[in-house]
Amino acid sequence: MNEVDFFRYSRDIYFTMKEYDNTYNENVIKQIEKAWRDGSGVDGFGHVWVDTDFFHIILRTDKSNARYIVAQIDQREIKEIDGKAYVHGPEVLKLLDSERLYSGTIKRAKNLVVSRDTYLAIEDSDSVSLMRAENMEQMSDERKKLKKKRISQFNITFDELTGEVLSRNCQFSHIRSWTRYPQYALRIDNGLIVNMDTHSIITAYGVNDEEELFVLCQNKGWNISWYQKYKEDFEAL
Repeated sequence: MNEVDFFRYSRDIYFTMKEYDNTYNENVIKQIEKAWRDGSGVDGFGHVWVDTDFFHIILRTDKSNARYIVAQIDQREIKEIDGKAYVHGPEVLKLLDSERLYSGTIKRAKNLVVSRDTYLAIEDSDSVSLMRAENMEQMSDERKKLKKKRISQFNITFDELTGEVLSRNCQFSHIRSWTRYPQYALRIDNGLIVNMDTHSIITAYGVNDEEELFVLCQNKGWNISWYQKYKEDFEAL
């Protein structure tokens, strides 16, 4: 598991809980709020992360079932923070929606709504929203420099996937999507220099990581020699 460089606990973030009518259990609402405050936080990109030790409360289930759910999560969505395993917020949000749809009881469905609302309250709080916006602006400026840096460092003259001569409008194409994996967004080894047509195909196929790009390359007959080194370099992170 990768370490998160910066982390701020949700208990140190100001956010406002929604108000619920008397069909909701006030004690359960407080329990859920406390679990989110103590068992979650945000990284330097303004992304929420959730401590797996609190999953049984947040997902309104027992500890055994919570452990099973955690075991099914893609390891790339799990990071180590202060020696504990944390799951990326969007993954938790998907789980909350899935659990709510198949909750089995109205009571549990309502409690999962409270849990989901609390997640969104943290994510949409003023301080976290500002952190996310500032980071994205800075990242956007730095991303524009990646093409020139990679071409210069590796003396690239051909499309790294198709082998065609580079055109003037060639682009830096991220391997792991910069929106989904912002921690790798500014690494020149997390991308390849490709012509605009190649990049358009990658975008059209909705490629988000090395596995999806590898499959696309196989299907298109493109170069796959980049894959093994990429896996070795990035799985070590």
